[in-house]
Amino acid sequence: MSTPQPDAAAPAPAPLDDEHAILVTREVRALLTVSRAVAGGGPLAGVLDKIAREAADVVGAFGAGVLLLTRDRLKLAGSYGLSADYGRRLKGTAAPAIRPGRGPSGIAVQEGEPIVIDDTDLDERVARWRDIAAGEGYRAMVSVPLVAESEPLGALSVYRATAGPWPPYQTALLSLFSDHAASAIRTAQLLEGQQQQLTALSGMVGTLREQRHEHGNRIHAISGLLALGEYEEAQRFVASLEHAYDEFQAAILKRILNPTLAGLILSEMTIAHQRGISLNLDARSRLEALPLNLGEAAAVTIVGNLLHNAFDAVATMPKSRRRVKLLITNDGTTTVFKARDWGPGISADAQQRVFQRGFTTKDEHDGFGLALVVGAVSSAGGEIALDRLSQGVSFLITIPNGS
Repeated sequence: MSTPQPDAAAPAPAPLDDEHAILVTREVRALLTVSRAVAGGGPLAGVLDKIAREAADVVGAFGAGVLLLTRDRLKLAGSYGLSADYGRRLKGTAAPAIRPGRGPSGIAVQEGEPIVIDDTDLDERVARWRDIAAGEGYRAMVSVPLVAESEPLGALSVYRATAGPWPPYQTALLSLFSDHAASAIRTAQLLEGQQQQLTALSGMVGTLREQRHEHGNRIHAISGLLALGEYEEAQRFVASLEHAYDEFQAAILKRILNPTLAGLILSEMTIAHQRGISLNLDARSRLEALPLNLGEAAAVTIVGNLLHNAFDAVATMPKSRRRVKLLITNDGTTTVFKARDWGPGISADAQQRVFQRGFTTKDEHDGFGLALVVGAVSSAGGEIALDRLSQGVSFLITIPNGS
């Protein structure tokens, strides 16, 4: 029997020179970092920031941005090396919206190919955003599409301070990196969605547990009155409970038409009443439907965490300040969630850190609640802001309704 001979036509792989060996090592390290970020969980925004950082490092760029496709437009969802004002300037009234087919990132999404800009001052594809480019200090950029399972997710753009051609191997490297990054983003989105659902269910179970405990106390009270022969007092007690519940229910159902959210608010009103806290649904509240990009689990995560934080904030305050106000409404294009408390407030330092995962001003709290809110808001293409007031704080969340 003859021994199979190796295929003489197959050339041996060429050895890597030092430069390419460094590039391969850098890419592998970047991919591992992204994988670890996804496996570690946490808000999607944090994962996207790490992807941007690694993408910039892979090609030696000073900055990068991850723009995710939300309905018909691209929005900056993660960044590295860019100013804090960059995202606001991109979606400001002075800058046109970035849509598929518009601008380098939009063209990359539409065509499914990298878009290379050697000089932002000369390339007309950047013309509408040239002032923003000058403000950030970049003169060259590459945008590569992010695609997972044939679904466009957005684009990854890297920025260089000097004009000039991009070496082809850097473009190829970014394309390889973006393939992995897109899969990582899709995985992170799914994990975050599951976390929101678990958090929403956990919050509702906790709410039901508190209600069950309080209902048990009421039943014991009624049973005691009946045992003592205080029938009229028992009837008055039951009537007062029915009246309070009917008031709560009427105030909510005529304003909040989403059953899940209405049920949550009704439960939270009952819990607040049990804790001696006044939860008021602002008379201006009106919600016929949730924004297209905001699921019920995410809405429960947002409202539930905002209310629980507000309840904790006012729990030890004098009776006149044991109150919370909730506003949920929309102006036709944007849905607004606003929770205001009359608690002790927070320091300027805490205001800067309050949205960070793990940060908390309360004892025996994990500090994940607001981070989950931030993740839900970011995934829906919205914004969250905190306002320090003379008494307490106010959280304002705005989410586009979509079309």
